[in-house]
Amino acid sequence: MFARIWSKLISITFLGLTVIGMTGCGSVTPVPETTVTVTTTIPAATRTPRPIPTPTPTLLLFPTAKASDITENCITVERDSEIPYRSDFGALVINSWFYPKWTDSDFIEPYLFTASKQKIILTTKLNMTYFASFAVSPDKTKIAIFNSQNDGNNDLLIFDNNGKAISHFNLPAQFNGARIYYWLREGMLFSKSDRSRDRYILFDPFGEKELPLRTDFPNGSPRGFGSGDSRAGNRIFFDPTLSRAIYLAEYKSSGTLYFSLWDLIANQEISQFKLVSYPNKVAWSSDGEFAIMNVWLGNQFGLVKILRDGKSETVFAGDVHDFSISPDSKFLAFWLVDEYQTDFYTLFMKNLETGNIQSLCLQTDMSVGMVWSPDSKNLAASFEYEGDVITTVIDFEERVAYKIEGVAIPVGWLK
Repeated sequence: MFARIWSKLISITFLGLTVIGMTGCGSVTPVPETTVTVTTTIPAATRTPRPIPTPTPTLLLFPTAKASDITENCITVERDSEIPYRSDFGALVINSWFYPKWTDSDFIEPYLFTASKQKIILTTKLNMTYFASFAVSPDKTKIAIFNSQNDGNNDLLIFDNNGKAISHFNLPAQFNGARIYYWLREGMLFSKSDRSRDRYILFDPFGEKELPLRTDFPNGSPRGFGSGDSRAGNRIFFDPTLSRAIYLAEYKSSGTLYFSLWDLIANQEISQFKLVSYPNKVAWSSDGEFAIMNVWLGNQFGLVKILRDGKSETVFAGDVHDFSISPDSKFLAFWLVDEYQTDFYTLFMKNLETGNIQSLCLQTDMSVGMVWSPDSKNLAASFEYEGDVITTVIDFEERVAYKIEGVAIPVGWLK
């Protein structure tokens, strides 16, 4: 509010006669009226202006979850039969860990599983820990492994689809504790936790240079999304084309938390979504056309799709443990938490084009990873089955899950 200032004009008039001279019958000459104008200024009132509150935006709500129609199309698990040879199988990247007798640390031994059922060890002279992260090249022909150790050695190794080591880089100290997020055409996107905040680095190892990347957004919150995508940080989720980002935001005046969808090209916000619960995962499709997250939908948990234009739609109503989008963006595989046994999951598949949802009749109380083949015809999944943890390749045409390994995690699939 503006303080009011008053000014008062006071006019004072003096009337009278002045004798100029008097001789005999002389005359008296009157002095004309004189007007004196006095201006008096009253000091402004002292007031403390009210703070103008930051308006709370009208946040979009995710669609209310609706019951989904589900059919059964069961997968048979083959624990003893070998997976049939397929020339277009490519090479599945498996992360297998073991426990050396001379140390308490966990070490990994990644390898390629090929169409001819060979195991090609990705041999290095390094002790790679389970903190190592993996990323497949955009053309699906190479795998990058980043191994950051406490001693300051940040080794980035690149192998081709035949298991041959083709590059080895030692990255500087700023990559201590980082993980690979994406391998993009521009470079590799890394994320790391730094003093309770996530940092993101876009780096071209071949050109040995860091590339520009916006990570500071309006109302950006230092809080995290929870566990987040295992490959990523938990504050900002970039799409693979680096044209969109979903980040957690907070209106400081009101403490209102929300998701913001940001256009990285036009440098502007597209939409805001009210935060009711933290998602346990956010994942983008490989073409960057949409993201899927697991959130509270007003009446229960479920999966929601956020399109790049800011619109949203419900994908599935139910408490989902984990999910994975196929490379062609047409299918979604997810483990659904049992309504009565919260540590028990069933594998489902949804056709994102037709909306059809199928139960694959695979049930477990532990799932540790899912990776799609480049052609979206197969899914590698590790889960507990009949008392053992097995790594399988699910062939959707044959409706069979072939066991290929015991305790292991599928982390990538090459052509």
